[in-house]
Amino acid sequence: MPYSFRVTPAGGDTNVFPVPFPLLRKVDLQVQVNGVVTPFVFLTDGSVQLQVSAASLAGKIVRVIRNTPLTSPIATFQQGGLDAVDLNDVAKQSLYAAQEVTDRALQLTGDLSYDALGHRIINAGDPVSDQDVATKHWALTSADSSVARALTAAERAEAAEASVEDTALIRHDVTILQLAVAPVDGRLDALEASSQQGLVKRQTWAEILALTPQANVTYEVLSGDTGFHAGVAGEDGFNPDTGLVPNKGQYRPTGTTPAYHRIGPNSAEAAAKALEASLASTPLGELPTVQLSYIDAATGRLTFLSADDSARYLRETSVEPTTVHTLTVTATNTSNVLLGDDPLRRGLVEVRANPAPGAPGVDLAIRGEGGPAAFGGDGSFPQEDGQWAYHDLGTGVGSFVAKYAGETDLTKSCTAKVLLRFRRASASPPPPVSKADILFSQWADPTHDAYKAWLREELDEMQAIGDDLLWGAWYRPAATKANTEVNLLNPTGRRFTWREGAGSVPIVFRPYKNAQGNGVDQNIDTNFLPGDLNMVTNSHALGTRADSTTAFSSGTPMIASNLMFLQPNRSATVHGFGSGTGLETNPGPLGVYIGLSRNNDTDFHEFIDNAMVKVAVRAPSPLVPRSIKMMSGAGVVGSSDFSPLPWAGGWAGPGVDDAAMIRMIERNKRGDAVCALIPVT
Repeated sequence: MPYSFRVTPAGGDTNVFPVPFPLLRKVDLQVQVNGVVTPFVFLTDGSVQLQVSAASLAGKIVRVIRNTPLTSPIATFQQGGLDAVDLNDVAKQSLYAAQEVTDRALQLTGDLSYDALGHRIINAGDPVSDQDVATKHWALTSADSSVARALTAAERAEAAEASVEDTALIRHDVTILQLAVAPVDGRLDALEASSQQGLVKRQTWAEILALTPQANVTYEVLSGDTGFHAGVAGEDGFNPDTGLVPNKGQYRPTGTTPAYHRIGPNSAEAAAKALEASLASTPLGELPTVQLSYIDAATGRLTFLSADDSARYLRETSVEPTTVHTLTVTATNTSNVLLGDDPLRRGLVEVRANPAPGAPGVDLAIRGEGGPAAFGGDGSFPQEDGQWAYHDLGTGVGSFVAKYAGETDLTKSCTAKVLLRFRRASASPPPPVSKADILFSQWADPTHDAYKAWLREELDEMQAIGDDLLWGAWYRPAATKANTEVNLLNPTGRRFTWREGAGSVPIVFRPYKNAQGNGVDQNIDTNFLPGDLNMVTNSHALGTRADSTTAFSSGTPMIASNLMFLQPNRSATVHGFGSGTGLETNPGPLGVYIGLSRNNDTDFHEFIDNAMVKVAVRAPSPLVPRSIKMMSGAGVVGSSDFSPLPWAGGWAGPGVDDAAMIRMIERNKRGDAVCALIPVT
């Protein structure tokens, strides 16, 4: 993890970004958007707001960077005068400067190799000696470069390109895929070579437009640009219905407007068409399957892929261009997120445990599409030590758990590195694991996509502005009772307990809507004491809602710990609030969110719906160690005053300001609106 910078792919939904490292001075911070320095303001010591709109950041990379001054000391000392603050600042300046040098330097690894940590190395000269590092310019242009020759060949045969690493995603013992195309490839060489004279190639149409047109030069856009632009009648590929022509293709300068005229397909497509026309073909008819063959390097024998693997290979390499990505993650004996939600991930994920040298072997259990992984658990697939295994994780969250090979005690501590290899429909790195990904990996049961999308947006926003640090616990009715037990803000921590009472009828649960006890002996125990959530006598906050606009509770609490409580729908006209000895009431409509927050020894604030409605002057009472309950009170002797009303969620934590409480209420109201649209059978 870097000491002095943070890189965030912007989603376009916020212009607030965290500053997860300390600063000597605020002027030492710089924010770049796609490498361009961008103005900002500090919201808190740990977050900044860019002075551009959130929407303008979509798809861009935001870098928050600390630049500690290196040219002069932050403080100087006179004889006989040593100030502790100045001494600390000088020490910090040295530490921060060393961290920044470490972050931005090539790292020397244990095997004496240099690791650039994913960054580019710029301003390098072209190689001279055999052991010099090659630059991109040399690799792409030098006649001596095998890379340049390989790139030319790859462009000629994009649809049939296959590498050792690519085919490993289909079957790990496949090392070479060799199609019988040598004669065809030679003819393709000749056809394409005839069209290369006086030709300027670029990846995109935009790059062509940036050039200065020259007479007697043909310009070509490669096949990767699948877009369209406005054309004129007479251009090759012009569609009179839309007025557009494809971006990919060959162009000649016009000397007028428009500057370029499309004259035909690009050279790769033209060569392919000419080749197709020159080859004798045999109709395949209605063949049920197609199978590919390859030469197995271990045996030298021609081997056939299965029909399914052949179809998968053709789909992944021909239908949609993809890039192979390799990651290293850490597995432990508790379920962790392997990969976050990633709509661009394609095909199978290749996994292998890689314990430290001399360490025992490691077995894994992998689970995809949400839910915690477990050995022998429902939906989890085991993987033995030493295997490269392939897992269909889809595009959702994948989780995994580890144990040492042969170990039967699954609680025994185990830590090991795990290697991952997978394809993405993008060359950019996969998104980092988010709070939402971790939450989804802890849900035991499938959840509606709309609910997950809403929660992901809320959790990302909370993390961006620091609200995730204000609250200790947040619960809402989810897809099932099991999913609802998970703390939305700390999903890997303790879960609450449904207290079903002595009767045979359990607590009524309505997915995504509410849960309702019998008003006699049923409630929810969060298993959190106030102190567990940093709640103290003069700093605590609660929020909740009763999901009814007609029923009232006759004074029973919906969330409580001893003399700290909320009574939504206390009567037909008022809600109840408790923070200290006695009761405060305020009129308001039934069925809305209410909350309280105390930040001092004098008073606390009361909230109804999305407004602070009263400052209640009342001294606090010492918080006793009673776990926070929902759907009931929580007195000295345990649960009491059970509520018969439907519970729609609740949250708790230390005292907050009015704006933070109102943001939490609005957050839950947005969730209610999403849940109202989810069909429940």
